[in-house]
Amino acid sequence: LHDALPISLDKKTSEELGEGAEVDVFEALKAEFPDDRISRVKKGAPGADVRHIIMFRGKDCGTILYDSKNHKAWRDEFVTKLRKDQLADKAEHAILSTHKFPEGKRQIHMRDGVLIANPARVVTLATLVRQHLIQLHTLRLSKIERENMTLALYEFITSEQCSLLLNQIEQRADTLLKLQETEVTWHQRNWNKQGEVIRAIQ
Repeated sequence: LHDALPISLDKKTSEELGEGAEVDVFEALKAEFPDDRISRVKKGAPGADVRHIIMFRGKDCGTILYDSKNHKAWRDEFVTKLRKDQLADKAEHAILSTHKFPEGKRQIHMRDGVLIANPARVVTLATLVRQHLIQLHTLRLSKIERENMTLALYEFITSEQCSLLLNQIEQRADTLLKLQETEVTWHQRNWNKQGEVIRAIQ
C-alpha cells in the first residue's frame, strides 16, 4: 500500500473522498471507546456514516451519529442531511466531521442542532458528549432539565474558552510527541553504538 503511487484528491470522486474520511472516524472511535457499540452504515443504505451507541454498565445511554465529508468546499446540505438522519434515528446528538466550514467558522461550529468539527477534534467532542449522555442517564431529570443541560454543553463546546483549552491540549500533546521522538532517536543511536562495540568484540 505504501509503495502505491499517491492519487490526487482532485482525481477522486466525492464518494471516494467521503468513504476514506468515514473509515478514519470509525476506526478512531472504535479505538477510543471499545466498550461502546459503534457501527458503520452500509453504503447505499439510508442514514449517517457511523452510529455510536454509548454503553454504561451494560445500559444504552444514547446515540451519536457521525457523517464524514472531505469535499473541497462547504455545502449547507451536509448539515441538512445529517439533521434528517438524526431525527429519523432518534439520536440525541449528531457530529459532522469536515475540513471545510461555513464562511468565517473553523474547528468547531454548531448549526441547526448539528455539531460541525474538524476531524482532529471529533474524538474529543465525542468524549464530551458521551460523558454528558452517561451523566443524564444516571440522573433523574425532567425533560426541560435534560434539554437545559444539553444546551449548556453545546454553549461550552462552541465557546472561546473551550477552543483555547483544546488548543492547549493539542500544543502540549505535540510537545510530548516531540519529546518521545527525540528519546526514540537517542535510544536508536545508543543501540547502534552498542551494536558496533559488540561486533568489534566478536
